[in-house]
Formats: sequence, C-alpha cells, structure tokens
Amino acid sequence: MCSGRGAELRSAPVHVITAAHAIHEFSATMEARWRVPAGATVEVHCVDGSGNTIRGEGDLVAAVDPDHANPATGPIHVEGARAGDVLAFAIESIDVDADQGFTVLIPDFGLHPTRVREPLTRISTIRAGTALVLDRFEVPLRPMLGTIGVAPRTGAWNTLTPHDHGGNLDTADVRAGVRMLFPVNHDGALLAMGDAKAAMGDGEVCSTGIEVPVRVRGRLDVLRGRSIERPMIETESEWMTLGSAADHLDACRLAHGDMVDLIAAAQNLSWEDAYVLSSIVSDLRVSQVVDPLLTVRCCVPKHYLSGLWPA
Repeated sequence: MCSGRGAELRSAPVHVITAAHAIHEFSATMEARWRVPAGATVEVHCVDGSGNTIRGEGDLVAAVDPDHANPATGPIHVEGARAGDVLAFAIESIDVDADQGFTVLIPDFGLHPTRVREPLTRISTIRAGTALVLDRFEVPLRPMLGTIGVAPRTGAWNTLTPHDHGGNLDTADVRAGVRMLFPVNHDGALLAMGDAKAAMGDGEVCSTGIEVPVRVRGRLDVLRGRSIERPMIETESEWMTLGSAADHLDACRLAHGDMVDLIAAAQNLSWEDAYVLSSIVSDLRVSQVVDPLLTVRCCVPKHYLSGLWPA
C-alpha cells in the first residue's frame, strides 16, 4: 500500500458500514448515520449504481428511478475532523460482491449520444478475477469506486455529479492501494461512497463501466496543518490532483492549477518556475467525459511533492 499501512489496516478493529442507508446528494446538512474515530478502519458495503435493480439484459436503465440512482453509502462522521483539515482514506481493498455486473447504453447520453437510439443492457459474468464481456472477452478485474466524497462547502450536489467535494469522479485510479485526500468542509467530513465498477477504462465513454456492488476496506485519518480545495489521489508512484467542470479545459485548469501550486510549495519555486517544471513532468489524463461535469486529473511522480504530505 502506498502509505505503508497494509499490516496495520488488517489488524485493526473494523467498523462495518452497511448499505442500509445511502444518500443521493452531498450537502452541508447531511445527517451522519455512522460515527467513527480518526484512525479507524472501516468496511463499507455499497450497492451498485442502479440500487441493485438491474439484474438481467431485459432490465433497462429506464426502470431505475432517476432520483434514486447512484446511491452512496453513508455519510460517515469522522470524529476529530474539523473544517479546514484534510481527510485521508487509505483504501486497502475493494472486493466485488457479486457474480455479475452490468453495462448500459442510454439514449442522448455518453460520448456518442446521438448514435444511441435505444437503451441497452449487457451483463458480464464475473469469476476467477476476470469479467466475461459480451460472452467473449475476458477482462481482468480492476475494481474501483466511481463516487466518493464529503460534504461540500455550500449547496448540494447529487451523487451523479463531481465537484470540489468529490462525488461522481469516475476516476479509475480510485482503487485498492491508493490514498484519497479530501478537503474537510464541515466538522466530521461526512464521507460517502458507492457507484463501484469491476472494471472501467478512462473516460467511462458509454456512460458506465461494469457496475457492481462492492465491499471497501480502508483507514480514515485526519491530516492537520494543510488544506486542499479539491480531492487528490496518492498512488504508489504518483500524486494526482482532480478537477471537475462543465468544460474540459476548465477542468484541466483546476487540476493543473492545484498541481502547480503544490510543486511550487514542495520545491520552493516561484509559480512561474513551477509552471515550467509542470509542463515537463506532469500528465493530464481524462477521468470521465459523461457526467454532468467532466473530470480530469493531473499526475506527477511522487518525488516532486516529497515532504509535502506525510505517509
């Protein structure tokens, strides 16, 4: 694990967060359904993005209540998290909790909306670490969380939309072995997660990956003395900043602007010199192109931010 806490996570007491309660929007007024101390290990159970209503290829997305799509288990109040802190979630494992998953096409939605004239569902069978897609292609499982976030600073955002609080980021790097960082906008942070996929390519171009229920295990910590505006991801080799906006250029500017500021602070550089360095060592990658706001991430090798964030 990138934080070096794998053994500690496995031996710690586990707080089980069931799927008995889920939210459909992130807001500053969410009522916490679970309370855990900082440093706690949690096991979060999540239903799939349809609320477990799509079970076969005859079940179309039109049957899913749009007001109850994309449920996110939570929210979880993390004791000791105060506004202005950073919430860290080190993900130890994401286990697929089903023997099949679904992918859908939705008319007037996705990267090619005008070419999808009828809704369509395809079921992939899951076994032995792979998904059988279209009854023909064996795809290795790479479970990830599509939606994860905290209470936003103001207002409310449905769980289908990404923003500065997180939400429907649909970023394939939100997987086991990474550490997610979120701004704590309100005491307790109020974390929720769901919309998992057994596998998904960057872009989520047809509107879904292989949608599945999962069990997520990881550790929640509170970092003090630093603040962030938007979510970040720490992998084994990279730091990533994430930006979501109505236009991809604006999303790029958010993600990249955050990274330039971090490089400047970590390397004691002027903003201009950090901008120069970022043009040489950072990568902009598409996360998703189908949600109400679009998401990109800016990635740099970890040593460029060494010393800025504790392990």
